Amino acid sequence: MKRIILLSIVLSFVASLSAQQWKTMADVEARAAATMLLDEVKKVKKLDRKFEQVKQSPMTTTPAVSKGTMHYESPDALTWSYETPFAFSMEIRGEKMTARRDGQVVPLGSRQQMGMKSMMKMIVGMSSGSSLFDDKTFDWTMAEGVGGYKVEMTPKNKNMRRMFTKVVLFFDKATKLVTGIELTESDSSLTTITFK
Repeated sequence: MKRIILLSIVLSFVASLSAQQWKTMADVEARAAATMLLDEVKKVKKLDRKFEQVKQSPMTTTPAVSKGTMHYESPDALTWSYETPFAFSMEIRGEKMTARRDGQVVPLGSRQQMGMKSMMKMIVGMSSGSSLFDDKTFDWTMAEGVGGYKVEMTPKNKNMRRMFTKVVLFFDKATKLVTGIELTESDSSLTTITFK
């Protein structure tokens, strides 16, 4: 029952983000807003956030809900730790990636590691600003809403496109921090991450 209530709350939040009136910004406005957001993102040297992740897959009837924490340190260190429904963490520092379950290093298959590493590097790049609004990495558009910005990004890199067909970021206007991420995978799965 708790899981159903929790899922209803998360889906309501996601629906409110999606239902919000978004006004697509002209290129000049979007680039000015992107520069302002990038300037703020680059100032972040350390960031700790709690997150809730909901994955909806065409292969399953019930969304998978996970909770955890994210720890970022500039310029290229990220730890992504799942606390529920099981303990699992991934850490990336530069080119080195480590996965742990219950404190023990877990070997990952090359395909699994490549996928996780691509996702982690993408999040590090967005956290540091190095791949955020990068015209070489993504085609992107920006829309403005009442309390924030919505950035829709389509990967240009073929390896990244194998994983994600679209990445949507939601920024808070006041804090300039990312409040949510939607990842549409190549198999049409949708992963929504909400930061708290």
